[in-house]
Amino acid sequence: FKVLRKIEQLKPKVFLFSGGGNDIAGDEFGSFLNHAETGLPPLRNEYIDYMVNNVFKKCCEDLIQKVAEVSPHTQIIMHGYGYTAPTGKGVSLLGFKFSGPWLRPALTAKRILEAETQARTVEVMIDSYNEMLKSLDVKYPSFHHVDLRPIIDTNVDWANELHLKNSAYARAADRVSLAILKVG
Repeated sequence: FKVLRKIEQLKPKVFLFSGGGNDIAGDEFGSFLNHAETGLPPLRNEYIDYMVNNVFKKCCEDLIQKVAEVSPHTQIIMHGYGYTAPTGKGVSLLGFKFSGPWLRPALTAKRILEAETQARTVEVMIDSYNEMLKSLDVKYPSFHHVDLRPIIDTNVDWANELHLKNSAYARAADRVSLAILKVG
């Protein structure tokens, strides 16, 4: 509500929003996976479809509607993340584990152990989320999806499972900046 009040007060040309990552990564990630011993595919595709194309989409549409109500000319820009590798690497500070890892623990708990299958599983999740955001971009003139997948290198650009290296953040910022210039 604080953000909406600020948008209503300031009437910005552009509102940058980053969301959804924490709703998929971490403890929640396991809910999207089948256990390997079931013989089912690694991903629970119907559940992913429901969560991404119903729940997450509804949250985004609510955001679009609420921003439009308080500031009709504000453009919303949102990215859908680039491909990351489930390396098991979290954030360490001065040799102490600070946070993470977020993806590999759920995969190994479900006995999805082959590196290529782990990577493909994460890619499908990221694709699903990006495709949903692209559909909103088509449907709502005030909503703009920035696709970071083409500019993020899975094997080079990540400091850990969820955070980019500074050089990759710079490229992502450039891509978002282009989107701002295009709509602002």
